[in-house]
Amino acid sequence: MASYTKKMHLANLKRDMDNAKSTGLKLNVSFIVSHCCAECDKLQELKIPIEELLKNPILPYRECIRKPFCICCYGFEPVSDENNRLVHAP
Repeated sequence: MASYTKKMHLANLKRDMDNAKSTGLKLNVSFIVSHCCAECDKLQELKIPIEELLKNPILPYRECIRKPFCICCYGFEPVSDENNRLVHAP
């Protein structure tokens, strides 16, 4: 089951990232947590560059105590500069 879940998350992540990248904006990944455990709640405030997530997919979260698997998911947020303008991807 865990192997299937990991594959499912990665397939959904690839699809969502392709859609997000089509915006032309620089994006950060945020986490939409299910509040199923204290470990997953720690992800709530975490925001990482989309490129970092490609190197190290965090979900399904290994530390989650929900059985049979973590149901948290990713969200995408556009990056703003110091003047609060959206930053375009290189």
